Amino acid sequence: MEIGNLLVDVDDIDLSVYRQHRHEIRNPLSFREGLVEHFESDPNERGAYMPFPSSHQMKFRQGEVSMWGGANFAGKSAMLTMCLLYWLRGDSWSDREEKILLISPEFSPTINIARMIQQACAKLPGQIAEPDVNAVLVWLEKRFLIYDAVGSVDIGDLMSVMKYCQAEHGTTQVAIDNLTVMKLPSQDVNQSQGELMTDLVQTARQTGLHIHLVVHTRKPSPGELVSRYNIRGSSMLSDLADNILMIERNESKERKLQDLSLPDEDREEITAQADTRLHVLKQRHGSAWIGVVRLYFSHYSMRWSEKRRPADLAFAEIQELSELGATNTRGYQVG
Repeated sequence: MEIGNLLVDVDDIDLSVYRQHRHEIRNPLSFREGLVEHFESDPNERGAYMPFPSSHQMKFRQGEVSMWGGANFAGKSAMLTMCLLYWLRGDSWSDREEKILLISPEFSPTINIARMIQQACAKLPGQIAEPDVNAVLVWLEKRFLIYDAVGSVDIGDLMSVMKYCQAEHGTTQVAIDNLTVMKLPSQDVNQSQGELMTDLVQTARQTGLHIHLVVHTRKPSPGELVSRYNIRGSSMLSDLADNILMIERNESKERKLQDLSLPDEDREEITAQADTRLHVLKQRHGSAWIGVVRLYFSHYSMRWSEKRRPADLAFAEIQELSELGATNTRGYQVG
């Protein structure tokens, strides 16, 4: 886990302290201050939101669990990473200062961070130079943590690590990519996944963390609409989640555009179709808005936009660090 002096060995931390669950009986008056704070501002405006204007009624609030689903190669991990980067930018995209923990044993930390660098710099890999890498890493230093785990992760350890990072390092959101890297406690997959979701919900409620979980979907039948019931595994996954988002890649568009004999007029019409559909299928709290957002993907920046041909620009703060050089908190010069 990358923290403080570059890393902390989790084996040196007494995680048993963070395995405790609080079970209390309380008088409603004990919630008074929190309720007053809740209603002093519009509760529907609380939370972080995605960088797509049509989706701004969808909020990611404290103490909730969001599920991101889609078929293999639909782009769910990349879209979540893009959103995480925007939330780290501050007030423009969230009502609080965010600090994010990424748990992604399926991919090495280098691969995950490389994608974030490309998305922040809006450059192709061959165009990204050392000053760009340095600028993003310095910018991320106080905002982002990554759990460097190899192989599957024990559910108890997962909950303890999240609670530890929230309590000791101020983490506000956790992204778990993905469900298949969890070490389930029994051979009964449905029961184990149900227990996992129960623990995630309990951890989110107790800590105020917003927890994102990436899941896979089963192969749909011909003509079957995108639905939360497409999620592979226990029905408790979708039942207990506060929010469910599905990423649908427009593979039909891609196949048609590969036809070199396609007339120009037809090609232009097909090109105008969205590359990706983002389905917000469940939002339990806030405005409870659900809907579909049609997006275009840029292979250049690995980012999505509602605009068909958006300008692929680096984040202004990254561009400034890259051009001017940056001094990190340990005082050495980069760039």
